[in-house]
Amino acid sequence: MSFDGLMLKAIVNEIASILPAKVEKIHQPDNLELVFLLQARGSKRLSISAHPRFARIHLTEHKSVNPPTPPMFTMVLRKHLQGAILHSISQHELERICYLDFQGYDELGMNTSHRLVVELMGKHSNIILLDNEGKILDAIKRIPPYLSRIRTVLPSQKYILPPAQGKINLLKETIIPENQAGTMRETLFKNIEGLSPQSSSEILLSLNYDPDLPWNEQNQEEVILKVQEYINAIANNQTTPSLRPGKIAFAPFMLKGMDIKEYSSPSKLLDIVYTEKENTNKLEEKRKQLDDILKNHLDKLARKKDVHEQSLAEAKNAEKYKLFGELLTANLYQLKQGEEKAILQNYYNQETVEIPLDTQKSPADNAQRYFKQYNKAKRTKETQSALLVETISELNYLDTVSQAIADAETLDDFAEIHEELIKEGYAKAKQQKKKEDPKKPEPRKYVSPQGFTIYVGKNNNQNDYLTMKLASPEDIWLHVKDAPGSHIIIKTEGKQIPPETLEFAARLAANHSKSKHSNNVPIDYTQRRYVRKPKGAKPGMVIYTHYKTIFIDPKA
Repeated sequence: MSFDGLMLKAIVNEIASILPAKVEKIHQPDNLELVFLLQARGSKRLSISAHPRFARIHLTEHKSVNPPTPPMFTMVLRKHLQGAILHSISQHELERICYLDFQGYDELGMNTSHRLVVELMGKHSNIILLDNEGKILDAIKRIPPYLSRIRTVLPSQKYILPPAQGKINLLKETIIPENQAGTMRETLFKNIEGLSPQSSSEILLSLNYDPDLPWNEQNQEEVILKVQEYINAIANNQTTPSLRPGKIAFAPFMLKGMDIKEYSSPSKLLDIVYTEKENTNKLEEKRKQLDDILKNHLDKLARKKDVHEQSLAEAKNAEKYKLFGELLTANLYQLKQGEEKAILQNYYNQETVEIPLDTQKSPADNAQRYFKQYNKAKRTKETQSALLVETISELNYLDTVSQAIADAETLDDFAEIHEELIKEGYAKAKQQKKKEDPKKPEPRKYVSPQGFTIYVGKNNNQNDYLTMKLASPEDIWLHVKDAPGSHIIIKTEGKQIPPETLEFAARLAANHSKSKHSNNVPIDYTQRRYVRKPKGAKPGMVIYTHYKTIFIDPKA
């Protein structure tokens, strides 16, 4: 369910109940989100977001990480609002627009008043600061004329409301226009302020009406009374914030269905819903960002590989060119300039060979031409073979990074992978950060049913840490055979590893690899003492010997 006018009404009432409140601090954790630290009978955090998918306002207990340098809009807000008193909050009718009004003092000690307008309208959401005359001081999203012909949002302009949608405010009127052609849900949503498609459905379901049935004007009075009942209850702080898990639906009233969760306040409900949604969204965005970086390099390497292979294919003629040169040299006495070809006997196998000739060159020059082609092809074969090996090695390394990205679960996981890509030259650092002490790797940790500790690397740097630093020579090292995957370490503590623990660790190796969707996955294992890292090798790349192989079904 989207953040609609009914939810905003409930939130406005909740925030109003803690006012007046002093603005202690203002932060902007990301481009479209603000957090106000308020002092109101204790410390409170007010979160406001103009995110196109997660636009909202509510009290929060979630602590965000703030950028080292505050954005410009934050500086404007701090100049005018920090230290001021938030004395009132109100909603524009039942629309998704609310006003936060502040009173404070300027540098000369004169009284000042400002209004923060919060517009929660999907991709058109905005947060706009006004002076006491209703002029715009700044906005979290400036809208110049080339972005909108309908309404611009720029400093020094007079603030105007977004275009009205022509909906009915049931606090003022109660008649829905006749001849509605849509479903019952569509009719409510398109005609009544404050309702989203989901809240329209929920209200209709409370009357046992199917929201997808055509609108029936005979039911209009009953439906309107029910909607008014919900609106009046919310306006009078009679809310029961609730959440339906799965296909997330939430409302400031009690939803129908199984496994409905109730919350003590609208803010507690929204804090949980949006923190989870934003975390998921940030993970998806970070995964896509790293995937895009990787794809760019993988595509380039794939093209390089094709070029090297094509050059090698052409260099396969090297021995043929050498033979042509030798045969021409051995038969110069019977060849004449101007001939287009020479038909000679191959003295290695007694077969007849046809050799194309350049009519502009002498037989001796034709022989030298073939020797030059032979030497060039030979050099090409040597250099292109080395380059092909190097390119394949780099492709294999990036394949391990791709697997780590697919396996990552937290923002810290992605941050470690990003740092690795920056260090290896595949990504650029955004800005020079203050040098910090290296963070100690935190690999996944498991305990087998038999009590043995098992570590699983989350990325290549962690794989190196596990294998080359954490593991003892007698510990068991595991890795999926011939595919990207995590390094696995079983800490033996001087004990014999039972088959059940080995199988448990092998299953972890299979599930944290590119082969996790396969059947009968081969997992190599050996003592750590037989694993070494070649000089100059990429992170996570090792060589191992004295190994055995166990076959595992990851899904078993």
